[in-house]
Amino acid sequence: MKLGKLGQAALVAISCILISACDDTEAEIETDTIETVRSHSHNDYYRDEPFYGAAELGFGSFEADVYYEEGYEEVLIAHDEDDLVHEWKFDELYVQPIVEHVRNNQNQMYDGWNYTAVLLIDIKTQDVLTWQAVEEVLAKYPDVFSRYQDGKVYQGPVTAIISGNRPIELMDQQQTRYSFVDGRLSDLDKGYSPTLMPLISNNFDYFDQEQFGDFNGEGEWPDASLVELERIVTTAHSNMQKIRFWATPEGDPETHNKIWGELTKANVDYINTDLQQTLHDWLLRHDPHPDMPGLNWLDHPDWQSMY
Repeated sequence: MKLGKLGQAALVAISCILISACDDTEAEIETDTIETVRSHSHNDYYRDEPFYGAAELGFGSFEADVYYEEGYEEVLIAHDEDDLVHEWKFDELYVQPIVEHVRNNQNQMYDGWNYTAVLLIDIKTQDVLTWQAVEEVLAKYPDVFSRYQDGKVYQGPVTAIISGNRPIELMDQQQTRYSFVDGRLSDLDKGYSPTLMPLISNNFDYFDQEQFGDFNGEGEWPDASLVELERIVTTAHSNMQKIRFWATPEGDPETHNKIWGELTKANVDYINTDLQQTLHDWLLRHDPHPDMPGLNWLDHPDWQSMY
């Protein structure tokens, strides 16, 4: 696999961690363009440069699927069991590069960007055991990852959000934790606080229902689907929760340009993509404020910056 300078820097940084042979290694992210923080890098670990490739483009959210079972020495990165042969380690592939970057960048994800990026952690194995293992890793870096403590959120440069198999009740019972819950549309009316559930995500095929015009991405958006999209975003934002849809149709430019356009117009917070460069370039042309989040969690009275 051919790596760019950031990928090489990542390998050097990981080598330093493993053999303690380096003292001053810095893995730097150099963005030569405006951030596009509405961008969410789906299955980011499949990229040539996990984390770094999307971060160079100023993405606001990165997705990592994790596996953990009894007897594992570490949390592993994998979409399914076939990926386990790679032995990709969550700490090495994501947490350490993020921590190194933030600490070397004046406690910011991007220069002059005083918001928080999202590390979306999709649990593929048993919820409680895996979450506890993930939480143990995140807790080592309280200066980087947002923290919930005694009813308040202390926002760091990166906010870890648990998706997939989520132990919601257990997480809600904690006085202190370093991760949050990715909710579903069915959770919108359940009264969850954004201090627990700051993000709502759902499959895009939600709109492929008769009441919403059976919209699957082909043709024009039916009015009923657009009205429902606006309702979802308005409801979530009134709760101080951000919105993301996964499995948005991509591949055909006419289709994804149309979908991205309506999602941006509706102020959907994260646009799911496997087309990193394409979405980045599109947002630079069509998003009036590509470097600004559609919703700022710091506007919630129980959220405050740790810096």
